[in-house]
Amino acid sequence: MESLNFIALVKFKKKGDQKLIAQNLKQLEVEEKEGIRYQSISWTLGRYDAVVMFEAPDEKAAMKVAISRGDWADIETLVAVPAVEARKLVEYVMPESFPTGVGNRKGEGSFWATA
Repeated sequence: MESLNFIALVKFKKKGDQKLIAQNLKQLEVEEKEGIRYQSISWTLGRYDAVVMFEAPDEKAAMKVAISRGDWADIETLVAVPAVEARKLVEYVMPESFPTGVGNRKGEGSFWATA
């Protein structure tokens, strides 16, 4: 089965210390053995403290990622559908949205073509 893509928007509840950082790094190793693949972890300015992009085998595995950090972070997890796959769904459900006389049906050069 293909992995699902997720985006986690993270707000820290408490200041990180060496113990918390070590605990999180150990958790990352455990999760990788369980099929979680981290694509990117970025600290951010603004509403969220970090944005994490990862793949998981299913929604339950993604929920476990968030729940395991619940004591030190508020995490909002989003399912991310690649633009190419979203375009296929829209084209299937609403074929009139992709008229053959206007541009390229594959959506090349448009928002829908981005990966």
